[in-house]
This record gives sequence, structure tokens and C-alpha cells, in this order.
Amino acid sequence: MRSLPGAGANEMPGREYALSVSAGPAVFDPKQSQTLAELIAKADRRMYQAKNSQRSVARPAD
Repeated sequence: MRSLPGAGANEMPGREYALSVSAGPAVFDPKQSQTLAELIAKADRRMYQAKNSQRSVARPAD
């Protein structure tokens, strides 16, 4: 697991655990005919792309 510089381990008394975050950015454009379900699906696809790619990489939204 990679840590941010200066960040300590996530610890609770008697155990240590690791955290990771994946996010899928999607941009709503009111000029396009796009439903909420389509926007959420786009964000979901982007999140899984992030999860399956290199760690610690940021990509812009479409």
C-alpha cells in the first residue's frame, strides 16, 4: 500500500487497517439530453476504470 507523504498508518488500538478511495467523475451538461440514470452510469464506469488502472492517478471527467 502506498501512503501519502507525512501520513501515518490508520490505526485502532490492537489493529491496523488500510483504506483506499476510488471516484468516478462525471459532468452534467444541461445542453445534452441526459438522464440522471445515464449520468450515474457514466460516473460508475469511470470509477471502475480508476479502480482497474494505476493507483494514485487522477483523470479529468469526460
